[in-house]
Amino acid sequence: MQTKISVIITCYNGFRYMNRCWDALEHQTYRKFKVIVVDDCSTDDTLYQLYNYQSH
Repeated sequence: MQTKISVIITCYNGFRYMNRCWDALEHQTYRKFKVIVVDDCSTDDTLYQLYNYQSH
């Protein structure tokens, strides 16, 4: 039985890095994880991009 883990991502104006971050998470062989993103009031499109990935 595998243990479920949490991946915690902190970001501030990280829009340009989010695609690479999500791609890395999607290609993991360990699948029992949840992602928690802590955003520090980004002023770029980080929040919009996070909402798009939420549906994955």
